[in-house]
Amino acid sequence: MMDDLDARLSAVGDGFLWAVHVIGPDDLHPAVSYIEAVTAAREHNAFFVPLMEETGVAAIAVPTVWTGSAEDHARQLSAPTPIGRRAS
Repeated sequence: MMDDLDARLSAVGDGFLWAVHVIGPDDLHPAVSYIEAVTAAREHNAFFVPLMEETGVAAIAVPTVWTGSAEDHARQLSAPTPIGRRAS
């Protein structure tokens, strides 16, 4: 569910390419938009928090601005199941 702050950040964030940074393994996954990055990070954290609580190993996901090229962002988004998009 999007609140007012998410809506405002989404509008401001339209000028950026977005990603989800998984801290721990240090993975960066492109996302279509700010809201999709937030949603994917929340879903990742909800799934992995029990394992993190059990093992103490961090695998926390956070939305972030994409640091690579626009071409690389687009190429990775076209992968079969990029983060922020559901497999059919």
